[in-house]
Amino acid sequence: MQSNSSNIATPARVLVTVGPALLQENVVQEILAYGPIDFRFPLSKETLQTQVNQALLIRGVVKENPHSSRFFLDIPGSKARLSNEGGFELRAGETIALYYDRAHIGSDWSVDRDLAIIDLPVSPSPKTGDIFVLGDGEDALRVESAFEEFCLVKPLTSGLLGKHRGIVLQDSGQDFITFSERDLDILDRFPREIFTDIILSFVGSKDTIQDARRMLTTSAGDTGPRIWSKVETCEGVRNAGEIAEASDGVIIGRGDLLLDAGAIEFDAAMEDIMEALKWTPKPLFIGTQIMNSTSANWLPNRSELSYLASLVRRGVDGFLLSFETTVGKQPVRTVKLIRSVIERYSPL
Repeated sequence: MQSNSSNIATPARVLVTVGPALLQENVVQEILAYGPIDFRFPLSKETLQTQVNQALLIRGVVKENPHSSRFFLDIPGSKARLSNEGGFELRAGETIALYYDRAHIGSDWSVDRDLAIIDLPVSPSPKTGDIFVLGDGEDALRVESAFEEFCLVKPLTSGLLGKHRGIVLQDSGQDFITFSERDLDILDRFPREIFTDIILSFVGSKDTIQDARRMLTTSAGDTGPRIWSKVETCEGVRNAGEIAEASDGVIIGRGDLLLDAGAIEFDAAMEDIMEALKWTPKPLFIGTQIMNSTSANWLPNRSELSYLASLVRRGVDGFLLSFETTVGKQPVRTVKLIRSVIERYSPL
């Protein structure tokens, strides 16, 4: 992380997540005008082959641009997610059957719609009155009644729920696995000719990075891609210093960190990570939801502008965008605004 006491400051980078809003050559070309721009390819909802194909498409545009871009492959780990393969509309007041095992879907005929929890179970077992938080905290479900194989829930929010959003019981933390079997397979056959960097999720200690580095080192001695660690759990916060030392860079995953630390302790957790990295030479990126509001508003929210500017002043090395460039309605304008804030408030 850059120190404000330094006389030389490198402008913060912008790491954009590739999704439908970005898969047009003209959009990529426009965004590259506000470089340096890096590209993230998450595997939480896409196959490795899909992301390789998308990376090749972006590379074909980037090679004609003077800015040096990096290509990040994001290994998702595993956590409890919802089973919907497409958009699922939440309707206030409607009752939904939420199954703890996909195999039991449809066994309750008293409701019209159902979902299941996949990948990992939610713990502790839900009880009447509990609140499920979805995604990065945007949506919530209240448990109306709980049974052995499922519970009946009612949405507390409305709108379209994206594919395979995460689910966790409010104020209970979340269970996760850093490396699923799928992740280990991807590490074993990592396409290093396509991706320059790799992001590990739910990193809790230096051991995770050391294990990944061993797997990525070839018999010829090639040490593989740069390894970035997402710090997004309370365990990761406690060990942020050793994680930074073992990594090539750190990303604060604010969405999962909010779910694990809780709303009241979230800011304290952020400060603990930034303090631990204050004097390290390792780059620190902040993600996500940096400027989501531009998808619905002409001007960004005041809170987004102020917080972004304050992070730039503190010497944060980069910002990870997700919604803004995957499904956001104004990806180019959003990147331009963020770049302008970075240029205005970067420490001298």
